[in-house]
Amino acid sequence: MKKVKNKIVLIEDDLVLGGSIKELLLLSEFNVNWFLDGINALDHLQKNIPDIIISDMMMPTMNGEQLYINIRKNRQFDTIPFIIITANVDDKIKYRQLENGVNDYILKPFKPKELIYKIRNLYKSVRCNDICNNHFYGQSSYLYYYKCYSWYLL
Repeated sequence: MKKVKNKIVLIEDDLVLGGSIKELLLLSEFNVNWFLDGINALDHLQKNIPDIIISDMMMPTMNGEQLYINIRKNRQFDTIPFIIITANVDDKIKYRQLENGVNDYILKPFKPKELIYKIRNLYKSVRCNDICNNHFYGQSSYLYYYKCYSWYLL
């Protein structure tokens, strides 16, 4: 049986870094659509629903925070994990993004394994929630959480 590749939308305006991240993700068996700006990414998202979105924070035209807020306006993207990658070390900005609901905030430069592990962990968490909601919804809360946790360990 052929393994289905997880779909990732990458938004990074730096050509060298974007190309490197895309190559890393492809080598890690992800399906990647890379965009240089948030506007083109939003256009793509009108017709395509990824498993995870990864965006640079500091970009011209539309920064990562503005992109995140625009994406979250659409209810069908409520549960898609969103990772910000940035060179900005300002804690106020980091905390604002996390308070807004961004799933993770990764500082540049980062180790390739860090990004891959975070993506896999987020995907596993979303998959577990989907399985639990589809299979165990409506059962007692104790049984629901026990079964969900059991599925997560698989």
